Amino acid sequence: MVKALPGADGLPTVVRAPYSGLWVEAVRLHFRWRLFKQLYGEEWRVRVLNDLAMGFFYQMQFIMLDDVVLASARLLDRDRRTLSLPFLVARLSKTKAHADVPALEARLKRLERLGAPLLAHRNKRIAHASIRHHPAIVGSVLPGITEDLIDRYLKSVAELMRAVATPFGAGAPVGEPVSQDGDGDTLVWNLFKAADYDSLIPDAHDRAVRLQGRGWRGSGRS
Repeated sequence: MVKALPGADGLPTVVRAPYSGLWVEAVRLHFRWRLFKQLYGEEWRVRVLNDLAMGFFYQMQFIMLDDVVLASARLLDRDRRTLSLPFLVARLSKTKAHADVPALEARLKRLERLGAPLLAHRNKRIAHASIRHHPAIVGSVLPGITEDLIDRYLKSVAELMRAVATPFGAGAPVGEPVSQDGDGDTLVWNLFKAADYDSLIPDAHDRAVRLQGRGWRGSGRS
């Protein structure tokens, strides 16, 4: 669970609410990306997932990645009715840090260029199924999304938010994980243990009885 932003009281009133909301969004985004890399970032981890539930984890890979892309692109929306980094930077013009706005706008432009592939996927493939960009119709025409791209994008988001808060002596890191309890490493570790289940309980009937005693009603292996 993401707690409220520490030190938010140091921010001007017109900035405090949007900054706090974006801080929560950014922390969640960093954590979700961390989970994705813990599950799919190394070949041996993918082998573990495939050995135990290939179909499920194959679909989850796309679902989790699209969720990260959506959340990343949402931070760059320039619609005045949305909570976004452009909205936050615009609010600074009403504070004592107004002189910093041009530099922050330049930083924001660089972030938008870096995040252009994320925006393209959000607009043309995820949020809307563009006929001219649909992979089943025209193949792969959208720019690629790599682990390095998302790593650099999230680092730039954290740096921009820090630059916004620094003049007021406020803010908190957004790249820190929310919690290490029950994360992707925990899941992979438990899947490793589950892989040894058949050898620890060699009798198929005993395995079925033990699983049913825990409420199992599925159709998987006994």
